[in-house]
Amino acid sequence: MVKARTTISIDAELVKQAQDKMLNISGLAEEAVRQKLNYKEVRIDILNCEFCGRECSKAFVDKQGNYNDGLTWLCPDEKWICPHCLRTKSVRRLF
Repeated sequence: MVKARTTISIDAELVKQAQDKMLNISGLAEEAVRQKLNYKEVRIDILNCEFCGRECSKAFVDKQGNYNDGLTWLCPDEKWICPHCLRTKSVRRLF
């Protein structure tokens, strides 16, 4: 999720009390908006390839920019695929 900057007005005394208690005002405001919109956060923690069933972690890029092989999300099919199946299966056989 991409964060956007915004400006909100909050009573100065409320801000001081929140800072004294070391509360995250930004996080609290975001959570309040989510609750008001009845926003549901969806987390997908599938760790198996949907083609061969192999367990694997999700692919990611680390802070140094190195790519770590793992499960990749195929669009528009909405399926997880492991690096082995991605390399060995032809496009026709996947779909």
